This record gives sequence, structure tokens and C-alpha cells, in this order.
Amino acid sequence: CDRGGEAAGCGSDCSPPVCGDGTVNATAGERCDDGGSGQYCNADCSAFTCPAGCSCFDMAGRSFALCTGVSSFRDAGVSCGPAGITLARVQSPAENQALRSAADTRGLGEYWIGVFDLDQANHWLRSDLAPAWDGTVNSTTHGYTNFASAAPSGTSNRDCAAVLSDGHWQDRDCSLQNPYICERF
Repeated sequence: CDRGGEAAGCGSDCSPPVCGDGTVNATAGERCDDGGSGQYCNADCSAFTCPAGCSCFDMAGRSFALCTGVSSFRDAGVSCGPAGITLARVQSPAENQALRSAADTRGLGEYWIGVFDLDQANHWLRSDLAPAWDGTVNSTTHGYTNFASAAPSGTSNRDCAAVLSDGHWQDRDCSLQNPYICERF
């Protein structure tokens, strides 16, 4: 399998990939691999198992779960975890619009995404801990963001990002109860 180097499709011990070995191997067609537990991946590793109360869909090679039950930001993130997913990172205007459209189709207004400044005021991070934004209104963005014109406000206790019905992001009190979108990445 190895052919003298780390060839795609080989395990670290040069064995061919096996569904259930705990390593996602895209070359072999795997989209997930939970080590065979069946907790968040179907039996052939081709798709993750959608959490209860959520509608799952794929977009641009990524899998999302739109969860209509309402939770605080923290509880939403915790709810995503057992399915092997996390609150969504929104990476482009097209993705933001597609997620907003999916929420609109289900009659949802505001919803949580994976952007927050809980660890350090005005230092916004994505759910994968990559920087998203530094400062308040008209400050430095890192990659795609879509904060509303007066956001983020810098107001204490408004440390979590919600997508509004117009697609803009707003800093909100993390204890608010909102639907949420999770992502497998």
C-alpha cells in the first residue's frame, strides 16, 4: 500500500483504510469514521448520523445539521458534540446565504453559529478556534464575517454570534434561546 512514502489511502502501518478504524480516509470515500461506535457515523462511513431534532444536508463538500430546538449558545455547542460536530463556521457569503435559506425554509429567524468572544473581550473566534474578528465595529476581520453595521457592539455579556433574519451576524447574550446550525469538519 505505501509504495515508499505516505501514499493516500494507506493507514500509518501501510494497511489499506478500513471503515471503523477511527481515521477518515477521503480517498477511500469515507466522510466520517467514529471508530466503529456508530455514535455519529453510518455503517459504511459515507455519512454522519443526523442528531435527533435536526435536519441534515451537505453543501460544498461539508455536512451541516440545522437544529430547530432552542438552546443557549453553550448548550447548542454541547448538543452538537455527541454527534461529532460543532457549531458551524461560516466561511463565505454563498455559504452564509445558503444556511440562511435553509433556516428560512424551516421558518426559523435568528440562529447560533460558531463565532464567539467568550475567552477574551472583542477577540472573536470560530468554533475551530481560528480568529474571526478583533475589536468592535469597523475593526479587523480574519476571513469571512458578516456582522451587522453596528456589530459587534463590545457590550459585555454579548459574546456569541447569531445570524439574523437578514443574514447579518449580531453579537448576542449567550444565554438567549435560539435554534442552531452545526457542522462536521
